[in-house]
Amino acid sequence: MNLIQKAAERFDRFGWANPTRHVSLRNMSVIIMVILAIDQVTKLLAFNFLRGQHEVVLIPGFLQLRYVTNTGAAFSMFTGMTTILAVISIIISGFLLYMAIRLPPGEYGLRTAIGLILGGAAGNLVDRVRLHEVIDFIDAHWMYVAHWPTFNIADSAVCSGMFLWVVAVFRTVAEPSGEVVDTAGNSSMDTRNKT
Repeated sequence: MNLIQKAAERFDRFGWANPTRHVSLRNMSVIIMVILAIDQVTKLLAFNFLRGQHEVVLIPGFLQLRYVTNTGAAFSMFTGMTTILAVISIIISGFLLYMAIRLPPGEYGLRTAIGLILGGAAGNLVDRVRLHEVIDFIDAHWMYVAHWPTFNIADSAVCSGMFLWVVAVFRTVAEPSGEVVDTAGNSSMDTRNKT
């Protein structure tokens, strides 16, 4: 068993990427809307209370809040390509939505991952369309020496969704018979489509 499989099993104790746990399109839509709402509310708070102000230290030497704007992608990559990134975001989001609709019954956990990714993508897309830039405000660093690029809730949701995607892929094996087998050797029968 490799390292990723072990991490998947430990993470799956929460049940978020459980292959036998049904995540409907409705539930996925709720995930998208919740992420979008939290992202936009926190960005509004950052705009109103952090812009032009000194950093707000949360954990000395490790974590602080500071207002910055970004015309690139997540974590300040591809700076200055706002319009192109917006178009790419729409195309990828459309593809992921299509994938979520077409997912076979055995891959329930992927809808949670797609919901997080779409929610994060939507949050940053709103910024690009409305402001032509993205608001970032979470600043993680190591004793002010090694800095992680400043990010926001939407970036975190996208990364979390990508991690969940890996967990779901390694956790779930959908067999042609409809039996769902996880990497731990447990199995369950999917009878929803059998009449």
